[in-house]
Amino acid sequence: MGLLEDLGFFASLAWYLVLGYIALWLYNWTREKLGFSQVLTFAVAGILVYFLVIEHPLVGAIGVFGWILLTGGLLLVLGMIPSVYMMFRPKH
Repeated sequence: MGLLEDLGFFASLAWYLVLGYIALWLYNWTREKLGFSQVLTFAVAGILVYFLVIEHPLVGAIGVFGWILLTGGLLLVLGMIPSVYMMFRPKH
């Protein structure tokens, strides 16, 4: 049982690290979008962190990683895979 307890501990620790990353990402996103008002930044970031990290962490994780996927250019690369495949396919 010691190994399973250790795996559970490290899994929960990794989940808390993911939630911390999400909270930091949400705060930085809010600071970037609402940079004109520090008080508004803290208010909106607090609301986002409360609902997307504390209340609904799975939705927050999917949202943040989905946003990174959409804006990171990975979808552009995935769209080029068929053309690269067709380029290397043997011609008959």
